[in-house]
Amino acid sequence: MPDNDLRAEQVAKLTTSPPLPAEVTDAILDSTDAEREAAAGLLLERTRAFLEQTGVLRPTVGALELSYRTATAICATLGTVQGVWSQPAFQDRPLGDVLKVVGPREADWVIGVLRWGGLLPPE
Repeated sequence: MPDNDLRAEQVAKLTTSPPLPAEVTDAILDSTDAEREAAAGLLLERTRAFLEQTGVLRPTVGALELSYRTATAICATLGTVQGVWSQPAFQDRPLGDVLKVVGPREADWVIGVLRWGGLLPPE
């Protein structure tokens, strides 16, 4: 459906949350900042896990969960672009910016290695 066929009032209805029950509102108001922060963190984790299970988000991988192939792709990428990325002007820049500066051959090779390592989707 093209965007111009969207009915704003229908979208608003679909995204409106129902009012919270009084006991939940009371619990929120009676909670400490730390308790609300902990609850928000748990809800965020549950949401992320649900989105990963449904395929909306790619699963997250911690540093200790890296496969050999993925770790190798990261090392090979760093070895290829380190000359540029280590320069003060690029140290805080993302890899995508660095790939615009290195040669096209190196950039294409890095993209291929990152795909091989499972860090980028297949073409």
